[in-house]
Amino acid sequence: MPIETYRFQLGDLQCVVINDGYISNIATSWYFANAPDDQLEKNLHRYGIQSDTLAVPCNCLVLDIGSHRVLLDTGGGRGHPAYGKNSPDTAPCQAKLGNLMDGLKAEGIAAESIDTVVLSHQHVDHVSGVADNMGKPAFPNARYFMARPEWEEFISLQIPDNGTEWDGWAGAIRFGQKACVAIQDRLELVDPEVEILPGVCMIPTPGHTANHCSIEFVSGNTRLVCPMDTLGHPIHAEHLTWNPEGEQSLASRREILKRAESADLVHVFHFPFPGLGHMIPDGDGWHWQAL
Repeated sequence: MPIETYRFQLGDLQCVVINDGYISNIATSWYFANAPDDQLEKNLHRYGIQSDTLAVPCNCLVLDIGSHRVLLDTGGGRGHPAYGKNSPDTAPCQAKLGNLMDGLKAEGIAAESIDTVVLSHQHVDHVSGVADNMGKPAFPNARYFMARPEWEEFISLQIPDNGTEWDGWAGAIRFGQKACVAIQDRLELVDPEVEILPGVCMIPTPGHTANHCSIEFVSGNTRLVCPMDTLGHPIHAEHLTWNPEGEQSLASRREILKRAESADLVHVFHFPFPGLGHMIPDGDGWHWQAL
């Protein structure tokens, strides 16, 4: 698949979206849990989804904010073919990731020029691109930021090694932990809801993981909101309860969507590439208006 990149400007923010790759074979019955079958089928067809599985991109975002070049999440890196099962009745999700570095090269952005990497949460498709195939920092001049409780939970997980690199989620966690060893000495752990750079704020949106964070960028009167994995598809904004996660995630989804509706632009990591658009209030939910 060709490298997908998309440049845009928002106020003084110079931005590039790079698709790190796709997670495919996701069971729609799991991804949109609690949806009545007839309503789900109708909604899936509106988005051109004709089967009981779907694929989602991993849209990494690079921003020049004046004094800093910021990367929001690093994708999954290379070397892992699968995530494991959503449930005992589904086949493993497939993850073909690792296009971020080629995308940066295609856009003329040197990895060395990125001085700030913000990590929203611990999942492998967001953090494993921090290291190259040699176990060295992929962005050697960068400071890395993650919410303190998210990192502490992630790095303390004890995952037994059964000799197989990939054995579902356990293998995915192990892969991410190995990658993150490369950045431990340059990682800055912050409390949620903190401005890590002027105009760059981490917003606590727990639920997808216990300490998941969304990100907001403000430049002058311009505001860009990035809900990250509080939402996985536009249908999740339209039907807030059609989701496998619990009440905490639902509360976070409502809060970040309220914040997003007044933003100048919204970027969502797993929405159809490039994941840019606007959130329009619509009854009990929000309508996604793609850019």
